[in-house]
Amino acid sequence: MSKVLKDQELAWIGFASAALTGYLANGKYDENAPKQAAVRADELLEEFQKRVKAANGH
Repeated sequence: MSKVLKDQELAWIGFASAALTGYLANGKYDENAPKQAAVRADELLEEFQKRVKAANGH
């Protein structure tokens, strides 16, 4: 298991919260919404990390 940095944890929480809020706003909330929001947060965190690396010249 990889070590999660505090900044990554905070970003993931923000992404998951936004995704879940989006499901609620669109009336798409069901028992799968939290899991779907977590998957979306994983995807967004991965994209975020790629952009940070690119911005730092990696």
